[in-house]
Amino acid sequence: MFQPGDIVGGDFEILQPLSQGGMGAVFLARQRSTDAMRVVKVMLSDWVQSAELRERFEREARASGRIASEHVVKTIGYGVDAVRRVPWMAMEYLPGATLDARVAEFGVPDKGTAFELLRQLFHGVAAAHAAGVVHRDLKPENIYVAEAQRADVPFTLKVLDFGIAKQLERDRPGTRAMGTRAWMAPEQERSDVSIQPSADVWALGLIVFWLITGRVFWRHADDTESMLSYEVHFEATPPASLRAHEFGLPLASEAFDAWFAHSVTRDPNARFRDARASWEALSGVFAMLPAWRGFAVGGPGATVELPALPTAAERESLWPARLSPTKFDGSLAGHARAASRASKTTTAPASFDTAETTPPPPRGLGKLGALAIGGSLLVAGGVIAARSLTPSLEGASAALPSVGPHASSQALATSSVTETAASVAPALAISRPSTSAPAPYPANAPVPPPGMVYVPPGSFVMGKGATPPHGPEHDVSITRGFFLDRYETSVAEYRDCQRVGRCTQSGVHGPRPTPEEVEKYNGFCTGIEAGGDTLPISCIDYEQAKAYCTFRKKRLPTEAEWEYAARGSDGRLYPWGNDLPENCEMAVCSGLCAANGLRSVGQRVPSSASPFGAFDMAGNAWEWVEDTFDPQAYTLTSRADPLMRGLSQRGVLRGGSWDFVRTRAESTYRQSFDQREGHVSTGVRCALAAEPASSEQKPTAK
Repeated sequence: MFQPGDIVGGDFEILQPLSQGGMGAVFLARQRSTDAMRVVKVMLSDWVQSAELRERFEREARASGRIASEHVVKTIGYGVDAVRRVPWMAMEYLPGATLDARVAEFGVPDKGTAFELLRQLFHGVAAAHAAGVVHRDLKPENIYVAEAQRADVPFTLKVLDFGIAKQLERDRPGTRAMGTRAWMAPEQERSDVSIQPSADVWALGLIVFWLITGRVFWRHADDTESMLSYEVHFEATPPASLRAHEFGLPLASEAFDAWFAHSVTRDPNARFRDARASWEALSGVFAMLPAWRGFAVGGPGATVELPALPTAAERESLWPARLSPTKFDGSLAGHARAASRASKTTTAPASFDTAETTPPPPRGLGKLGALAIGGSLLVAGGVIAARSLTPSLEGASAALPSVGPHASSQALATSSVTETAASVAPALAISRPSTSAPAPYPANAPVPPPGMVYVPPGSFVMGKGATPPHGPEHDVSITRGFFLDRYETSVAEYRDCQRVGRCTQSGVHGPRPTPEEVEKYNGFCTGIEAGGDTLPISCIDYEQAKAYCTFRKKRLPTEAEWEYAARGSDGRLYPWGNDLPENCEMAVCSGLCAANGLRSVGQRVPSSASPFGAFDMAGNAWEWVEDTFDPQAYTLTSRADPLMRGLSQRGVLRGGSWDFVRTRAESTYRQSFDQREGHVSTGVRCALAAEPASSEQKPTAK
């Protein structure tokens, strides 16, 4: 394909590759005629012969030209390269991050920021609808928050990826389903209907719920495609406040319930007709929501004025006559009655197939960096605190946004305890086993200390997919063998450290939790009350974890060491292989165990062990590692014994936990978390450097 220095379209000089998606490659480029930085997307030669894909590529390039809004990404140029005969498009280059990446990193935005984000989002989508364009794939990954381009706003939001958009005058029944299941309207999966702007209204309703709660609306967003599809198509859709209550989140608003009900309804004709009509209703309703804490985009002083509270008459005028707000009495019983009424009108067509399907790829953290389009990796763009590849400075700190009360009902600081519903970019093709196969014990290997396993030097593919923070996949070498604790640190082991004054008391703490949250969640912590000696220690922060390992004359493992110890060198997704855990004996994760909470160490079945014999590397307690969190770490660190250390006070947790869904327990999953905070599932497992075995040493059998 193209190399640095190549010229595309006679004007765009390739500087470096950014990513490669399913049908296109994305490059950072310099427009020679203007000396401006651009993002150039080129269709892969393998797909050039497909008339359908060429049309889709061209449709993406031309869509923004029809839409009169600064909140839609602009295409600078489009054509077919004269030398390589492949279509290309050049787009504006903007530093920033996708909205899902912002929320995954910092939690939900505060109320003022959320309002401004939504105002700009609806403006862009409404302009598309006015131009006769339906996006059809609106989701947090396709919403980009860039640096402000005007003095009067704290940021500029852009709607991305019009690759599957439909122009209404050309849309006819019979096209195949396109979109992302957890966000797309039900009619998009039918071939006998024309897709109208109301399909985007459905997605906007779900995005609004996600933005203010940090949770995907659908309970089965993390499960198989068939389970999610059944919920979307046939189960009763509860009021937004009832679903929020099921998640343990405070969202009680009769007006918002009514707006949501007229956005996320299976009957397209019962929805708001387009994004403009939806926003006219939402802008008034939003002001009536109680305020909450969260991150603010744009820095100090970047405040956003909220609209004044509408009068009762104005509230009624917001709704079309056929869409009068549903009347709730404000109680959960009232919401339940509404849900019950909805369920009586729901029928499933006989043709629906509920057969189990292959679990979808992991969802969630999306793309960081400079703007690119089409499900592609983006270069770093000033999203996080300053970073360095040198050891962190003593006492250095970085101001981090606070998260709102919505996050308080979740176990960890990021608000996304369920995964967002759209898939990350396709993973690179690597061989993945379906069952666990213990690694052979190396000849002449050093004898592990009691309670530890030996992990020999080796190479493996680290990460998953093509986009940060879990990717891109890349080859890593562990050049020195090391020992790793066979089990997570138990309460009894941690108390040994406390007795001699080397470790401090566990408990919910840190800059984020309020006194009320500490009181509420301390009951889930281990090590506070007497007993529970065999449970993993929890509610410890990074420094407490490090202090414990130091007490044992050990250290925290690096991210690379941890992932290698969990996966081995064959690319498996979980310690035992590639299959999702199905029960609590394999992994202690949300939804797999009969009751919430941690389980005793050493109680998982032998087949759940990692290739080197470590247990509970999937689920039970999150485990601190040595590295500082950086979503771009895999593009910055060495390929041999990598270690990311920066000025940020956000660290990395690995392995999933009892209060997170099972796909969070994938061995490639990186959980960003404030190093100063301990919460209900933050624990530790220690490592130790291993010296080569002497001639007198005899390796022990595993």
